Amino acid sequence: MMIGAMTEHVAFQVQLTTSQHRRLKELAATRGASMGSLIRESVTEYLNDLPVEDDPAFGIIGLIDDSGDKPHGSVAIHHDEYLADALEAEFPRRNG
Repeated sequence: MMIGAMTEHVAFQVQLTTSQHRRLKELAATRGASMGSLIRESVTEYLNDLPVEDDPAFGIIGLIDDSGDKPHGSVAIHHDEYLADALEAEFPRRNG
């Protein structure tokens, strides 16, 4: 997997074990790639393989209780209002 030349990168420091560093360096030399490109490739593959349940966006499912006076069918239409109501109920504004 190749990351395009136009991709923006952010510098990030990580500590590897001596063994990880040695093996990564050997693999990079064998493939004619940089160690950084191999790490980026590995992170991309890891994140793409995460189960859907581990995606933070998955947490919004079921957040809104649509069983009350709001008809179930209108959630798709009024989702912003319902989400705001649910967040307000969980995190009420402080007066003062």
